[in-house]
Amino acid sequence: MGNYTLTFIKLFNETTLASRRNEKISEQEKTWIDLATTGALIFAEKYEGEAIQYDVNSMYIYEMLKKEASWPVASGKFHTIDISLVEKWTKFPYVIYKAIIEENPSKKSLQCTRYLRYNPHGIYTHYDLESAKRNGLKVYLINKSPNILIYERNVRITGKDMFGEWGNILYNIKKEGGTAEKVSKALLVSLWGALCEQRNEQNYGTHPRIKPFLLASTRKTISEIVKPLGDQVKRIHTDGFIVVGRVNLKTGKKIGELKLEKRGICTVKNYITVTWKLPYPEIPNLITNSLPNFEKIQQDKKQNTKLVVKRKPPKRFDINLLDKIIIEILQHLRTQNDNLCGNNELLFPVLYVNKRWNECATYLIWRRITIYRYNIMKFVELIKKKPLANVIKYIKQIEFERIDNYFNTNEFLLEDIVSIYQDIISISFKDCGWGFLNNSSLKMTLDIYKNLNNIIIYGSNRIVPKTVLSIPERCTSIKTIKIQNCERISDKIIYQLVSKYLKIGINKDQPIIDCFSANETEDDQAIEDIFYKV
Repeated sequence: MGNYTLTFIKLFNETTLASRRNEKISEQEKTWIDLATTGALIFAEKYEGEAIQYDVNSMYIYEMLKKEASWPVASGKFHTIDISLVEKWTKFPYVIYKAIIEENPSKKSLQCTRYLRYNPHGIYTHYDLESAKRNGLKVYLINKSPNILIYERNVRITGKDMFGEWGNILYNIKKEGGTAEKVSKALLVSLWGALCEQRNEQNYGTHPRIKPFLLASTRKTISEIVKPLGDQVKRIHTDGFIVVGRVNLKTGKKIGELKLEKRGICTVKNYITVTWKLPYPEIPNLITNSLPNFEKIQQDKKQNTKLVVKRKPPKRFDINLLDKIIIEILQHLRTQNDNLCGNNELLFPVLYVNKRWNECATYLIWRRITIYRYNIMKFVELIKKKPLANVIKYIKQIEFERIDNYFNTNEFLLEDIVSIYQDIISISFKDCGWGFLNNSSLKMTLDIYKNLNNIIIYGSNRIVPKTVLSIPERCTSIKTIKIQNCERISDKIIYQLVSKYLKIGINKDQPIIDCFSANETEDDQAIEDIFYKV
């Protein structure tokens, strides 16, 4: 390991324009540097559901090399400045400051927000104070002498001069791939740690002054990336973050660019404990694939609730659009809105425009619905009310997500939903527990939904092979079946379905493996079903 470290230190010394070692650091300067050195930006918010993790490629190398970067290589100067000077600053000089940032938490609490890491010692770099100002926080300089440690331009060196040639050599080696890529990657990420190394509170690295500024620069970069995403960001750790919902982030392979690291079902307990499962399967969007029966909508007009006073506009404003065109316009606006991710909230104001627009928006809102464990009771009560009875006919696609009722089996049942409206053509169950989705309730659903075309079951530990194999027989109109992450449904069962029902799309996006040996019989499968029987 020692030879390994010496190798990249030697390469750095041969290529850098910086001196081989910093000027000697005084005890006072060392104290300020140590106190200004805080870790990466870390944040977590409890979350469970679909998410994506992004990382920044070679983030520390990017910060070291970027055009505007500069790094201190000689002693700074201590000064005392008027505390009122910083009040109007948005761009701060290259300085370590004694300061207080608004909303500074107590020392015992978590020191990070989504956009800023507080310093319990009140010693900040200019990067930290710029981030605070950019996020609308007030900065107060401490009225104590000295209150700044300034590194003027003549004691700093640019990132290009200090790391440029070294970075280019290793990055070109990295692009070759194979063993060379692994070695060069290790060298790239290890240098800054070696340059700033400390042992027993003593500086062993050759350039310890860069450490607080490099860490603060990376925090600022991550903060600027996640700021536009707001509360869609559920976790941040160093150079990566987890985001939910639809986002428009550019990715690439170059250093400093984002890469999509993971996608799936994520559980964030805290900034340390994060677990991932396979993503939910894609659900066909029936809204864009088929249109409603517009003649039927016209016939039902008289039964709709009157939401606006009838008022005939002047003829010059009376544009008679077809219902089909109105629905296509509304659907386009909803699916193209990145911030709302196709959410129905965009359509709520449309309900009050006029009667026709209300009908078209109502169709889109109710066409495809998702029911969660926290809103299922409210949904059941809602759709039983008379004013809403008329919109139930629009429901064609239902998604149940993470629903169970372990503690009170009389609270709500799948039968409560199925019995209300029976013309569903697509249904999906995602991580629903046995109290809600079991063999009995699934069979009942299949028997009632005679027009069912698509079914998805994800993450069930109760459904047995016999029930799955009966799906095509119970629903003769079925066109696609997706079974994923179900404990008792093996590849053998999926292959058996595929072999028997060639015209049905079964787990289309997954490879189907022939799991049966030549001498395996249907009797063997029947024995397996007996042990799995509920």
